[in-house]
Amino acid sequence: MASPDSSQPIHVDGRTLEGGGQLVRVALCLSSLTSLPIHITSIRGSRGNKGGGLKGSHLAAVGFLARMCKARTEGMELKSKDLLFEPCQVQNESGVVREGQGWRESKDRDGRVVGREMEIKMATPGSVFLVFQALLPYLVFSSFPDPNHDNSDIDSALPSNKSRPQDQWTPLPITVTIHGGTHTSNSPSFEYTQQVLLPTLVRIGLPPITLKLHKRGWTNGRPQIGSVTFTLTPLAPGSFLPAFSLVQNDNARVSAIQVSILAPSPAIRDQIRTIVTTSILAKWDREVEVTFPVDEDSGHPKRLYLLLVAETSRGCRYGRDWLYDRKIGHAGDVVEALVEKVVGDLHGEVKGGGAVDEFMEDQLVIFQALARGRSVVGGVEKGDLENASTQPTLHTQTARWVAKTILDIQFVKHGGCKGVGFTVRERNQKRQQALMTEISN
Repeated sequence: MASPDSSQPIHVDGRTLEGGGQLVRVALCLSSLTSLPIHITSIRGSRGNKGGGLKGSHLAAVGFLARMCKARTEGMELKSKDLLFEPCQVQNESGVVREGQGWRESKDRDGRVVGREMEIKMATPGSVFLVFQALLPYLVFSSFPDPNHDNSDIDSALPSNKSRPQDQWTPLPITVTIHGGTHTSNSPSFEYTQQVLLPTLVRIGLPPITLKLHKRGWTNGRPQIGSVTFTLTPLAPGSFLPAFSLVQNDNARVSAIQVSILAPSPAIRDQIRTIVTTSILAKWDREVEVTFPVDEDSGHPKRLYLLLVAETSRGCRYGRDWLYDRKIGHAGDVVEALVEKVVGDLHGEVKGGGAVDEFMEDQLVIFQALARGRSVVGGVEKGDLENASTQPTLHTQTARWVAKTILDIQFVKHGGCKGVGFTVRERNQKRQQALMTEISN
């Protein structure tokens, strides 16, 4: 990791590899957690002259994190190609987030604070879940003071191997409501997040996260802004994320497939149900259980969405979906094209032997980097890591490059990484650096 005493920001070239918004999100989150300043140049530079620079969803994440860690910023504006992000360098020794806050406190009848509420509003239906991706690690690993206890000594120094009494530091639930798009092209959907992402995060050791959909937000058809509330409880002060391993083996089989359908009429949804069931049973064992947890009216003729989630006997989940983005012609042709693509994509994903789908893989990189010990996200059993055949996607390669640039860690070809062992409360740079050095030796 860069020297904590260095005043020079870490340079992050926004054109590297995939060169998109994910690079910005991962870099911002790691900077916020470690208090290391960053300078991102040529933001989304791989998008060409028309599509580069910060979008509304990126600004929503930048603004939130800047408030939370009291960062100084330059270039925080729409379409900006350069962004300087300098988290507050003068932090209390306990590493507790208290300046910059940006939340509302919810209280019970006795006046005790029982949780914190935060809200982010976007003016357009930018992806709610891409914004949440940038915030989640910061919220999970940051230490927030408990207002129900005396925190008058919050700034006093503590030995690095000591933590405060647990009754003083009970983590309070956090709810974050984000207004924007819940169904946007090339972004995670509400259903994917609920059925694939969150169960996988629990598997790797993160606290459970619940979702509440208030209104769907769409980019297809008439643009519509929706909203979702996330509820989570941060890790306790002094704790860390243990190393985790997500692997698959050749004996694993698909035991169930969940089908989620959003389409404009009962007739079209019935047609999708019939064709997708036939297609699934043709591709997989007829003993596979097919269920339909979501079958709803999308509210517009141009809004068709299909998600398939396969669960294996090993507990792995794979999701493939499509928010239909082609010209709407004959309904029968549209349905067949929709089903053929999603079923085919899912079958290829499962057949590839990976432990997670390609859209999940890159979202786990930051947690591998922060965990304590060697975490593996790969497609083989632990004893055969060197024979892993699955290749990381460009998004995954990009996330790994950002983690390496900021934290100075290494990923190996089979998806393994020895994380820095980031500890909740250890936000002070000198102490965090000492811990990282200890873990790496």
